[in-house]
Amino acid sequence: MPAGQKIGVSSWLKCEQNNRGIGRAIGVRPQFSDLIMNILKFGGDVEVPEPPSLRQRVTEEAARMTALYSR
Repeated sequence: MPAGQKIGVSSWLKCEQNNRGIGRAIGVRPQFSDLIMNILKFGGDVEVPEPPSLRQRVTEEAARMTALYSR
């Protein structure tokens, strides 16, 4: 994915399903923690503008990581 390219949650789900060999999106609901892990793997190259609840969870996890590595 080129730097600066935006990808929505539904786009991510489609990519994730294709990577897992699942042909359709019917009934697929990954765990919120799985989504956060996939977002965090992009490090400082990703921003979550919305939904606010997801942005907050990513912010909290980033803060936990910062605290861990600031010791």
